[in-house]
Amino acid sequence: MDNTTLKKICQLLRMGVMKTEVAKRLGIHVSSVKRAVRKGQIKRVLLFADSHCGSEVGLTPPSYQYNYIANPPSEEVRIRNKWAKAQKEGWDWYIKTLEILKPIDMCFINGDAIDGTGHRSGGTELITSDRKQQVAMAVECIEQVKSPYHVMVFGTPYHTGNSEDFELDIAHHFDCKIGGHEWESINGCVFDLKHKQSNTINPATSLFNEIRDNREWAAVQEQPKADVLVRSHTHRFCLLRIEDTLAISTAALQLYGTKFGARQCSRKVQFGLVALDVWPDGEVVEHVHIARLASHTTHTN
Repeated sequence: MDNTTLKKICQLLRMGVMKTEVAKRLGIHVSSVKRAVRKGQIKRVLLFADSHCGSEVGLTPPSYQYNYIANPPSEEVRIRNKWAKAQKEGWDWYIKTLEILKPIDMCFINGDAIDGTGHRSGGTELITSDRKQQVAMAVECIEQVKSPYHVMVFGTPYHTGNSEDFELDIAHHFDCKIGGHEWESINGCVFDLKHKQSNTINPATSLFNEIRDNREWAAVQEQPKADVLVRSHTHRFCLLRIEDTLAISTAALQLYGTKFGARQCSRKVQFGLVALDVWPDGEVVEHVHIARLASHTTHTN
């Protein structure tokens, strides 16, 4: 089957046209339509980023979550209760959303899976400062995806290790590759994966700059030309389509509430997941899930 026919079949199916009708319109046998999109040929990719496991507002499996204390005796316990509720709400949303998105064929882990020592705030925002425990938490989070294939990129050294790379332990667990900048090809669609991007006022500006930079590298054949470019780090979701490139700034899996975020920042952040279906003709269909959480909502006294 030539690429033009494959593309027409996929386009019609994405529009919701039945296989028999697709065959009729294109003047081909229905078996050809079925072969074009055999089971398993549409690959679903999950973008997992910025879980910051170990942080009080990071993605936290139940066994590590704070216990909620009724009638808190002090302000310290009241604040801890706030994090206890947020941890449970974030985890429950994560598990529920994964069940909607499964089965997942590939999981791209795009950095800052753990929070690190938190030395800038004296470790006061951490469930644990033990990065080995944080790695165990991150592994438990990623295991819930139940993906048979993983790819990782390193996060920021402040969180994941300045003199050592604790995310390597996660990569070893899943027996997957990890690097500073990775490229993956799925059904002929090239993914460009990197954690950090510039933190501009308009997140689309940052993504535009990343596309421009990739095209400059690709023009001299020193990088693959990206069809899908994925960046994280800013905890701000954005999706930008320019000509033949889809660029995504991922939402985070860390809730709002760090000292830095609450006391020094005003820009909106998002907690969520993005999954991408890559069709046999290389086209990508996105599934965006941004949480609306009670722990992100403030009220007057």
